[in-house]
Amino acid sequence: MITLKPKERKTFSYQLDAYKRGSYALGPLLLRSGDVLGITKPSEVHAPADNLIIYPKIYPLQQLGLPSRSPFGTIKHHDPIFEDPSRMRGKRDYQKGDSIRRIDWKKSAATGKLLTKQFEASIDMEVVVVLDLHPDSYAMEKRFEATELAISTAASIAHWSTQQKQAVGLISNGTGMMSGESKVISFQPEKGSAYLMSILEALANVTFASSVALADLLYLAQTHLKWGTTLVIISGAYPEHLMDKIIQMLKSGLNIVLILVGFVPNHEEAEAQARQFGFKLFYIRHALEISTMEERA
Repeated sequence: MITLKPKERKTFSYQLDAYKRGSYALGPLLLRSGDVLGITKPSEVHAPADNLIIYPKIYPLQQLGLPSRSPFGTIKHHDPIFEDPSRMRGKRDYQKGDSIRRIDWKKSAATGKLLTKQFEASIDMEVVVVLDLHPDSYAMEKRFEATELAISTAASIAHWSTQQKQAVGLISNGTGMMSGESKVISFQPEKGSAYLMSILEALANVTFASSVALADLLYLAQTHLKWGTTLVIISGAYPEHLMDKIIQMLKSGLNIVLILVGFVPNHEEAEAQARQFGFKLFYIRHALEISTMEERA
């Protein structure tokens, strides 16, 4: 209860500390006002409850052990209109019509003739994150920590892709905390901050579901993806059948990145197969202790 002097105003603010992702109801709020002597009839104001969404924690990719520059690669393209300025492949003599921004002034001065930089031709790939939240994919003793890290990793990759103005999508066998729906969560690749917020909202509410196994989830994902898409698989396990599925997807023209999180006993086997078959693999124990295949190579 507070007392206000004539024409006096007071502002109240409350700080909420977000410790756990999810959707939370704030309110309803009831405000009752009147005078001490009871001369005027008390009035009430009802404010309905509002929904507060706590999004997953987003890490810089470096903290997760992922390279911050093109962590999921590019593919070569025969059309030079898609040249990638970060991938120089050589130099040639200057030709009429070349942009002056492509001239290598240092080498030109050394050789006495104008030289133009040439770059690898490539295209940005759409990124689709496949988040495995089947209970059997995570060790029981570290299940909560590992799945939260997996969800934050998915959110971090989606955030990074949007910052790079790349299309990003999400497919998960998890279920919404509020809805309890068991159907597969699916966001086709699109660009934009508004679309990212939809993905983050889904990740804020996602939890375990045992209705769809990882192999079935990958099959569903593959049927809707176009050639050249980067598929980032995030899971807490490396089952025997996963390698066969990855090889099949590689042959179909998909770019595969596998991210293992938490305690994965056979991660060394997975790393060896990644080197053998030419796909990227990262192993994240937790956000502060990172182990990657590239560091041990």
